[in-house]
Amino acid sequence: MNLRIKPQPWQRFVHDTYASLPPALKPALRFVPVEKAKGGRGREAVLLQKAGCTILQHPLQTAFLGGVPQRSELKWPDRHLYTFDDVRLCGDQARIFFDNASTIGPGTYVWAEKSAKIRRPLPGLRGRGCGSVFHLTGEDHNNRAHFLFEYMPRLYASRELRDPRQRLLVAPGHARWQSDYLSLLGVSPESLLEGSPGTLRAERVEFVPLLGGEDQYPHIGDPEIFKSMLSDIQRNIQRNGWLEGPRPSSRSLLWISRRDAPSRRLSNEDELIQAAQAHYAEVRVLVLSEVSFDQQVRLINQYEHIAGAHGQGMHLVALTRGKRILLIEQGKRTREQTWGAAFRNVAELAGNEAVSLHNGLAFAGLGRDWWYPREKFAADLRKLDEVAPRESHQTSLGTT
Repeated sequence: MNLRIKPQPWQRFVHDTYASLPPALKPALRFVPVEKAKGGRGREAVLLQKAGCTILQHPLQTAFLGGVPQRSELKWPDRHLYTFDDVRLCGDQARIFFDNASTIGPGTYVWAEKSAKIRRPLPGLRGRGCGSVFHLTGEDHNNRAHFLFEYMPRLYASRELRDPRQRLLVAPGHARWQSDYLSLLGVSPESLLEGSPGTLRAERVEFVPLLGGEDQYPHIGDPEIFKSMLSDIQRNIQRNGWLEGPRPSSRSLLWISRRDAPSRRLSNEDELIQAAQAHYAEVRVLVLSEVSFDQQVRLINQYEHIAGAHGQGMHLVALTRGKRILLIEQGKRTREQTWGAAFRNVAELAGNEAVSLHNGLAFAGLGRDWWYPREKFAADLRKLDEVAPRESHQTSLGTT
């Protein structure tokens, strides 16, 4: 069982109210670049990631589209492990404050940077003590894709340097599901400490910015660090016995559904599933809210073909390898520095082949449901089999 701060209900209300006051009623925020912030007890920042860039090729996307090779340029900055003593941590994003108004400035990509969203210490309130922690929360902490792609690499990159006695500070109310993911890196639930929507006081905080920089979104960072993390995760999945059991045929498809999503649902999903059933020997529909995490991981590793509409459910493609991933998206092409590109890139970095299939229609609008013409989807499946038969690729994966 993870330790929990047990925030009182009024804390979020009071901090939200204070943040919403007019600027004239609060001290002006002072932003300190993380590299110039005062370190802990003279400890120097430790380099975890050297800046660099690389080109990621997309062979299946190239085969499907024809023409010029499809590829992405990935860039990332230097990133360090920082240590800070006697600081306050505010809100469920645990923003680091050195006093009532001095905080780490933009550029870490860990926190929301709009002033209205910044939760800050209340005057005269020190906050409850949380001891010594490693910072593992921030903006979008409730999203599984963000947590796996952006937050867990912060921990992984510092695994050999951080203090192993420190607890991991995670967002309040999210330790239960985040512990499932962290367990795949050997992290025990007992090492997690749920934070607070109010103010905490930390004796020491170890902090790593998101590994990606402004030229890379989402902020995955050095792909070699990311691939190493995924390899460790896949080994632990195997040790857990989650790869055991009968496997469907090579012409099987796992469909990751968004029918239980609050927004951006695929309105004609049933039609596309029917088209897939006419193309594959077996199609299984996976609704994530109906299946435990370990069963999700088992299924994602059983099926040779995986398809799903754009959304956080597709983060599961990082937890398997050697599969063909079909990413179903809006629009006419994948735009770089978007989550559509991120899911494709992650699928490939994990050891899969991936292709983005687009509906060819105008973007439906932020948060709105959308659809994919059934006839186009069926034609896309046929074309994919013609230009890149799965069987030949499957053989090559077995030798890697």
